[in-house]
Amino acid sequence: MTVFGATRNDVPGLASVTRPGGLLAQTSNIGTYRSSSFTLIPELDLHLGCRLTDRISVSAGYSFLLLTDVARAGDQIDLVVNPNLLPGAPAGTGPARPAFVMRQTNTWVQGINLGLSVKW
Repeated sequence: MTVFGATRNDVPGLASVTRPGGLLAQTSNIGTYRSSSFTLIPELDLHLGCRLTDRISVSAGYSFLLLTDVARAGDQIDLVVNPNLLPGAPAGTGPARPAFVMRQTNTWVQGINLGLSVKW
């Protein structure tokens, strides 16, 4: 995961000034972070079918997939901001927030499928 941001100040008649950091990407959390772990991805897949005639058959199915230790982008954003760390602020005192903490969750995916088969 990479956190990066910049703030650009434009004042008429003066050269633009660009500083590293912004509201949610400050010196307290800017950088590249890595995490790796081994995980299994269990899957359940059920299918049923029925032949109605010699030429027509129907089917239905259900799928379930579990993903563990997923790092979703939105979960990584620390919304607590120390205004003293904003680019251009006079003093850098107070807590180092926003901070980066790897937040991982589990997620699951489900699917249903229906089928109709006609042979000519």
